[in-house]
Amino acid sequence: MLRIKKVKEFKMKVIRRSLASVALALSGLTAGAWAEEGSAPWSISMTSAWDSRYVSEGRDNLDGDALVGGTVELETSGVLAGAWYGSSPDTEYDEMNLYVEYGAQVGDVALAAGYTWLSFRTDDEDDHELFAGVAYDGLPGGVRPSVEATWSAEADGGFVEASLSGVLDPVERLAVEPFVTAGFNEGYVSDGHDGFNHVAAGLAAAVSLAEGVELSALIAYTWAVNADETRHPGDAGLEDFAYGGIAITMNR
Repeated sequence: MLRIKKVKEFKMKVIRRSLASVALALSGLTAGAWAEEGSAPWSISMTSAWDSRYVSEGRDNLDGDALVGGTVELETSGVLAGAWYGSSPDTEYDEMNLYVEYGAQVGDVALAAGYTWLSFRTDDEDDHELFAGVAYDGLPGGVRPSVEATWSAEADGGFVEASLSGVLDPVERLAVEPFVTAGFNEGYVSDGHDGFNHVAAGLAAAVSLAEGVELSALIAYTWAVNADETRHPGDAGLEDFAYGGIAITMNR
């Protein structure tokens, strides 16, 4: 999921392994929508989230087990730094991400790029990733196409996601975002098949409970494309399945 703020900020989904991290994105739709621009030189966000599955690159990484995570982010002058920790209540799994990114708006085009350090504590392994993305805000009706790419040093490969989303405000203090995403593997999942990998569609929503406090939820479905576990062991989790998440975010 891309992080999309109503105030035309563009954030990458740097915590892309936690689907309920969409809460931090959608908190921008509720908090950012009513905040006065330039009211503070910096902002901090803290999120606690639960995901029904651990989904990334169209794959169910924990074979149906849930993921619980926490995020802290600090942002100032287009620079964002954050930390995410996730673990599973159902199986032995621990992961930590530390990341930094920079975003800029040039007319109707939003740009972002950054770096993530990933520590897979259960396996005592780590990885370094570079990512970049672009989104276009000039279409009518709030429709927003975007593309983002991630490169992994450990895998020496990349993954690209193209998305189309839009923001709806059916009632005050509520933001709803339908989205469609397509993923393409180019060596990022090193033992998975390259090329077109999956399509996902879903609906995310955020409601402002009080000043600086938002509740977010996500429900989605992903369809595998060209999965072949026999030839590509990395396609084992590339299946058709539904997933969802819920989170609470505090902004300051």
